[in-house]
Amino acid sequence: MVPHVFGWFTMTSVWFILFTQLENARRDIDEISDRNIPEWVYAAIVGTSLIFMSFALVRHTRAQTSTRSTDTHPR
Repeated sequence: MVPHVFGWFTMTSVWFILFTQLENARRDIDEISDRNIPEWVYAAIVGTSLIFMSFALVRHTRAQTSTRSTDTHPR
């Protein structure tokens, strides 16, 4: 379970850093230019993060389910 927690911590940290850098880039571009980052970039990054988080969540629930099912079988 400990490696799983470390994985969630690092994955969440990376997504947080990515979103922070995207907002910093957006603010910097607004200051120096009249051009903007296209909206589809935000949609792609948010969609990708949701997909990755959902895969991690499914993996976590399957691991919990398989642990419970093996503990209930008599030996």
